[in-house]
Amino acid sequence: MNQLADHKNIKFLIAGHGNKMPSVRQAAERLPNVKICDFLTGTAFEHAVAASSCGIVSLEKGLTGMCAPSKYYSYLQGGLPILAIAEQSSYLSKEALHSEIGLCSDVGNGVQLTQNILQLYQGPGTVQKNVRQCSETIHGKVCKGHRPEQVCRLVQERITHGQLRELLFMKYLFINSVYGFGSTGRIIADKCEQLKNEGHECAAAYGRTCADNGAAQLIRIGTKPDYLFHAGITRLFDLNGYGSRAATQRLLSQIEHFQPDVIWLHNLHGYYLNVELLFKWLKKASSNQNPLDASRLLGIYRTLRSI
Repeated sequence: MNQLADHKNIKFLIAGHGNKMPSVRQAAERLPNVKICDFLTGTAFEHAVAASSCGIVSLEKGLTGMCAPSKYYSYLQGGLPILAIAEQSSYLSKEALHSEIGLCSDVGNGVQLTQNILQLYQGPGTVQKNVRQCSETIHGKVCKGHRPEQVCRLVQERITHGQLRELLFMKYLFINSVYGFGSTGRIIADKCEQLKNEGHECAAAYGRTCADNGAAQLIRIGTKPDYLFHAGITRLFDLNGYGSRAATQRLLSQIEHFQPDVIWLHNLHGYYLNVELLFKWLKKASSNQNPLDASRLLGIYRTLRSI
């Protein structure tokens, strides 16, 4: 940002509230080409994406494999080319280069990042074209050109009886370390609020901190002593994700009682959940039931034909 401070047509928008934000503010808030704001969600985030020409996605040094922040897909959905700051062996860098949807620079290499920004500014070319195709793929086109969310809206406008509502609207259960707090917690809370407004029923299971927004039935996983014990065995025996057995068993009982159609897994780390028990249960549950069976599909089809 400092190297491009004098470029009148290149501006940076930084949004967030992570633990590195104070140092970012200290380094960038006096630069004339930088605007800093708090964490953005919903319409504010959509407007920021729409006003941008590209999106920067970064990974800590050492993070490789199938790892990509959720904002990566939000940028692609918004049609933004990607400026990846990650190791060359990471999934993020490989996909950006292979699919030609962005440019990559190594972690800590500010000169290379500056060159990539200038390259996109001077001629996005093939990158912009491929990103547009990717955006169309993510949105999808069904029912004579309507996107899925448009189809849902059209259906909801024509709902005249409870049968269709019972068939179409589902029960969602989210699992995350926090709810309504921090970046991932606010993402979950916003999603629950959106789904609730659409008529769905939501439950959110969390392990640490909660800020209730009234959009979901809240399920606390474990207690503070349980969390501390889990953190302790992680430090001593490298058993992260293998503590909290009793807390996870209670959670699975509550999930069975709630009977969700969709289970949304978010952050599973954080010393609150036994991942072994969870995934064994998910494997068993998925093999024993099929909530969207043939009779339900037939009911949806007949009801849609009648409206």
